[in-house]
Amino acid sequence: MVLDWAAGVRHSGAVWLLVKARTYKEPDLRVVRYGVQADDLRAMRWLV
Repeated sequence: MVLDWAAGVRHSGAVWLLVKARTYKEPDLRVVRYGVQADDLRAMRWLV
């Protein structure tokens, strides 16, 4: 999937991450809804 996301760091040091719920599924790039799971959040924390 191709996700559209953005991140920001607050003055307190907290990181805000926004992932759009609609995304594109490869290879035909159909629009689908993306549901974030607990494993996804752990992977995102690791990346940040």
